[in-house]
This record gives sequence, structure tokens and C-alpha cells, in this order.
Amino acid sequence: MAGFTARRLSVLLVALLMVLPGVVPAAAADEPDGDEILQRMELVLFPENYRSRMEMVTTEPSGRERAMELSVQYQRGVGAYMEIEAPARSRGTRFLQRDDTLWMFIPRSGSRSPIRLAGRDSFQGSVFSNRDIGESMYTEDYHARLIGRTEMTHDELGQVEVYEVELTPRHDEAAYGRVVAQVMVEDFIPLQMSYYVRAGMNTKELFLSDMQQLAGRQRPSRMEMVSYEEEGKVTVVRLLEMQQDDQLPDRIFTRQHLTR
Repeated sequence: MAGFTARRLSVLLVALLMVLPGVVPAAAADEPDGDEILQRMELVLFPENYRSRMEMVTTEPSGRERAMELSVQYQRGVGAYMEIEAPARSRGTRFLQRDDTLWMFIPRSGSRSPIRLAGRDSFQGSVFSNRDIGESMYTEDYHARLIGRTEMTHDELGQVEVYEVELTPRHDEAAYGRVVAQVMVEDFIPLQMSYYVRAGMNTKELFLSDMQQLAGRQRPSRMEMVSYEEEGKVTVVRLLEMQQDDQLPDRIFTRQHLTR
């Protein structure tokens, strides 16, 4: 009788947890684990191999805006090559992400040597880090743990069910001490990401929206990164176009091509 009562009590406790507000612990046998969610999220954000154009606008606390346009070529497992197209004063500045290193080359500087950039530093004065822009594979830098499911209200999509996933560094070169992502249960689209330094402080928040048909599927085309270190500083990245391209030559992702 005591065993039967204990079993009934266990069932009642599980049922109670399922209706309480907040994050629901992930317990279903067929629930994807954190690393699987992270892998699928990456492919929603960006294809394995692609070309794209993006606009980046940074608003300073003073209200001053700085805008640039970049072309991007990316090959998963190889690297990323980027070039500034606008404004005119920066046109032709190139970047190469390869082997956990981001290089910048400015042809008009007169130097033939690229500059090595730190992954954690700001990309061109934006709220995004060099690592955020140059590398779209979180799986290389972070372990992922599924915290559970919850619901959130999204400005564009309304009330949606999301996985809450915690990312922790695999190595010292990772840009952040911790990242918490809200990822849609239905199709693994990331909607919000919170970034923490190793000391534990939440330094910025990424909000993803404006779902568009890009490179064969629905993807967020607007990414707004809000700084909590500099009140009023925000960077918005808009994907202007994107095409999957499985024929990108490896020579693009070399320092010889960067400094050509």
C-alpha cells in the first residue's frame, strides 16, 4: 500500500510540475539534448556554405549612428571571408576568420601584413564581438545543456514555446563565459540570446526577428544586439541577401587571398 501511495504521489508531483509557470524540466525520452538543439539552431541561422550581404548599423549612447555594408562568404569547417562595401572610406577592408583567428587587411594602409584581431574585442566599434561576426559555429566553442522548456512573448511571433539552452565554453578562446539561448521548439529558430562574461555579469542581449525566406528556408534576417555595459548602445545587423553556395573555392579562405 505504501509503494502504491508513493507511486501515485510521484505521478501527482510530475503533473504539478507540468502546469506550474516557468521553465519545465526536460524529461521526455525523445527530447533533443542541448548539443543537438545547438547544432540545429546553427543551421537555421546560417547554411553550411553561403554567400551573403549584410548591413550593420550601430547607434551610440549619444544617438550618433554608424553604418556599413559587408559581403560575406562562409564555408563550414574552413572559414569566413568578409569585405566592407560601404562606407567609401572603409571600402575594401577585408577580414578572414580561419583556425580560431580573425585577420584584418586594409589595402590603403600601405602595409602588406594583415592585423590579427582578438575574438572578444568589438567588431568595428559595434556591440558584436569579432568572434560573433567572423564565426557562426557555436558548437566549436561551447558545450550546450538543455535547461528545459518555457514560453516567451515575441514581438513578431507572439506567444511561443522555446527550449532554454545554456552554453558553456569548451576552451579559453571562447568569447563568453556563458550564453543562454531561447530556441523555438517548433523549428529551432533562435529568438533571444543572453551573453555573460566569465565574472558572471550579463553584458549584452541579442534579439532575432523579421523572419524571411533566405537560402531555402525561414531564417531571422534582423539581429539586434543591445549592450548592457554602455547604456543606449545598440547594433542592428540586417541580412540583405543570402544564397547557399557549395562551390566556394578554398583559396578564398587564405591569407594570400586576403592580401592579394
